[in-house]
Amino acid sequence: MAFMARTKVPFHIPGSTRHLPPDKEFHSEHITIQLKVDLEKKQISGACKTRLVPVREGIAALHLDAREMRIAGVTLDGAQVPFEHDGNVLTVSLPGPLATAPHELRVDYSAEPRHGVYFVSPEKEFPDK
Repeated sequence: MAFMARTKVPFHIPGSTRHLPPDKEFHSEHITIQLKVDLEKKQISGACKTRLVPVREGIAALHLDAREMRIAGVTLDGAQVPFEHDGNVLTVSLPGPLATAPHELRVDYSAEPRHGVYFVSPEKEFPDK
């Protein structure tokens, strides 16, 4: 039985750049979302509580996707912590290096979602919508 040699073909579009995922900072053990929906204003607001465990000792900040959200406040284990939000990424400054034990992170936020959540209202043509 003869085997044919295969040539290695790169799996990328010529001229494209490589996009690697960021290093994982923590493992999410449990997520609780409290959500308020304002149908008239097409807005949502609420809080997201995440029980997380850092994947390594010494993490000084957490980075979370928070595209097009308004962040009202962030707590870690019940205490307010400083944060920055650039419109895309929420950076939570930690009071000190986190131990690899469970912690609770709470983010209070609001948004006018354009993707993922859609507000459907009655229309003249479809009054029962």
